[in-house]
Amino acid sequence: MPFDTFYNSWTIGLAILFISFLFFVYLPILVYNKKNCTLIILHSGLILICLCLIQDLFAIAQYLFNINPSLGIFGFILIGIISEYIIMFYYHNDIWVKLHDCGINSLVGILDYIRFAESNKKLVKLHQNNLQIPHAAVIIALRNKWNDDYIYADGFDLLVNYFENRGIPFRFYECHTPDEASLYISNPNSEKIWIFGHGQIDSLDFGNGGILRYCKLKNVEKKDFIGQFHCNSYAEQGFPSLADLILKPNGKKFVKWGYRCPHQNRIAIECCNKKEWDCNDFCEK
Repeated sequence: MPFDTFYNSWTIGLAILFISFLFFVYLPILVYNKKNCTLIILHSGLILICLCLIQDLFAIAQYLFNINPSLGIFGFILIGIISEYIIMFYYHNDIWVKLHDCGINSLVGILDYIRFAESNKKLVKLHQNNLQIPHAAVIIALRNKWNDDYIYADGFDLLVNYFENRGIPFRFYECHTPDEASLYISNPNSEKIWIFGHGQIDSLDFGNGGILRYCKLKNVEKKDFIGQFHCNSYAEQGFPSLADLILKPNGKKFVKWGYRCPHQNRIAIECCNKKEWDCNDFCEK
């Protein structure tokens, strides 16, 4: 293979990989809640890939036209229909949405980890003073594992900015056991609760430290807000969330079914900040 042909093929291949990541993964995540923007981005990526392969497409067209001109026209229409179907299937199919949420978002979350984890860890340490007044309690459930640091990319800096800009007293609680989390959630001064970590709709997971079942907290004093920013699987089986158990009748919540990752949480926190945390029906993820 001539060097220039080899070089060009590698250049085109890398360009297609970059375009695919940018237009089919990263940009759709950034505009996740904006459906029209997502469709425009997906189609733009497809058009750019076609431009990268323009010579190959012309070669295919020439081949089809040599066989039968009608076949050439029909072939390109068929390719367009199939491409459109793939985009719409990806966009509306629940299986692909779940893959997008818990798989691809996790990959993008690596960038968030690099950017935010270390500074957020220091930020959390700065805001652990004992408070004897009503306040916002941010529960961080740690499992004493190598990947515990990943949780610090979740958007704690966004919460701190929100609390400080509105003069809301707050504290971070780093918890290693169910008893610790239960104590802080049960505290009457913890009027609003944000929970981060690993779990299911009805529980919070501390790894070898055990599992906190939210049903054990059903008699706790009712709260003004509850946000479960951990995975909330098994919601379809009717298990109660913490919000189902101890949220005031006029309280606000953010509890979304399914898997979660730090990048999703950052997007959700940004959205909920704008909605003053009356956001469960407005911020999709």
